[in-house]
Amino acid sequence: MKSLPALILLLATAIIQAMGMYRYSNDSLTMSGQIFFPILFVLMSAYIGFRAPKTTKFSGVLLGLTGLGFILLVLTGIGMFTDIYWFYPSTYMYYAALALLVITTALTIASVPKAAKKDEGAASDASAKPAAKKAFRRAPKKGRPTNLVAVSKSDSAQKEQ
Repeated sequence: MKSLPALILLLATAIIQAMGMYRYSNDSLTMSGQIFFPILFVLMSAYIGFRAPKTTKFSGVLLGLTGLGFILLVLTGIGMFTDIYWFYPSTYMYYAALALLVITTALTIASVPKAAKKDEGAASDASAKPAAKKAFRRAPKKGRPTNLVAVSKSDSAQKEQ
């Protein structure tokens, strides 16, 4: 799974930024949502990535996303330790990390191969075989009531005549 380093870096950035913003807003509901959604996207992307066979689609883009995640995490660290408020706590940095997580999840979903279609030769062989038997359904006996509410059109036309 090539997107795992990008996922970890972007998740760390988003959570650190969300916790930094909580210090100024003191809104626990907002902070829990800001932490929940990055974790949701990381778990979804990791699950799909581990379940899918190894693919090499989008490897360059994922490498670029890993680099951007590293840059965002370094800028967050610089903002934390030097008190530069452009980098920490910054809603722009948080939403950039969240947007990159969404892009990573979309690329992970797009890299999953689709189910193989049946060959046309196999389809023509299937049409040459006899049709499968229909499910057996016993016809109701005459004069015996059924539990069915609907009546077929042919039965209702015969009763009216």
